[in-house]
Amino acid sequence: MNIQFSFDDNHVLNMRVADLLEQYGFRATFFINIVPLTTHSGMTTKQIKLLCLRGHEIGAHTVNHVQLPLHQRGRRHHELRRGKSRLEKIIGSEVTGFSYPKGQYTDEIKIETEAAGYKYARATGEGNINPAVDVFAVIPTVQIYNSPLRRYLRIKRNLLEGTKFSLTGDWKKSCMKYIGKNEGIVHIWGHSWEIEKQGLWTEFEDLLKWIRNFNIEKIESED
Repeated sequence: MNIQFSFDDNHVLNMRVADLLEQYGFRATFFINIVPLTTHSGMTTKQIKLLCLRGHEIGAHTVNHVQLPLHQRGRRHHELRRGKSRLEKIIGSEVTGFSYPKGQYTDEIKIETEAAGYKYARATGEGNINPAVDVFAVIPTVQIYNSPLRRYLRIKRNLLEGTKFSLTGDWKKSCMKYIGKNEGIVHIWGHSWEIEKQGLWTEFEDLLKWIRNFNIEKIESED
């Protein structure tokens, strides 16, 4: 089993997420938009570089966190390429990953993303534990967020698309359910600012402790 973490958006609370992950031996990919949302407290360039130096992957999330399908090709070109080059200048190394803002993309945008020099792109969604069939439409497993309305809409979409989903309404229980199967790729993603908004820091840390103990128990049982 492979457990992965990724977080979207340019928010200073990404540093708190990184601290917790490192405390339990984990690293994540942080997909960062260059210009923070007006309601967000953005990271400094030093903080972004520090995340990279501490072993986390830095991915792009456009320049201005725009929903790409709503814009013409020229604007999309700017958002995809400029977001990548700006981050590469900050961290001093190549940026290969991208996350679609709001999880929105089209087949044309996937082609443009690859042409911009990315090697993969993560979308939104849930329930996937299999390796990506399309590396420019990577679907994760569980989002760190509790919202009955959001879950209803996602379950409705997954039913229409015939894709997997979890009936567990609690994000933490959902994570534990997938990890408990001890198979596939469990990709947990979210936004640091939503963890703060929903008061999920304790739950997040409890999950990290549980994963750490779960993995140790599995290793010990095989010896």
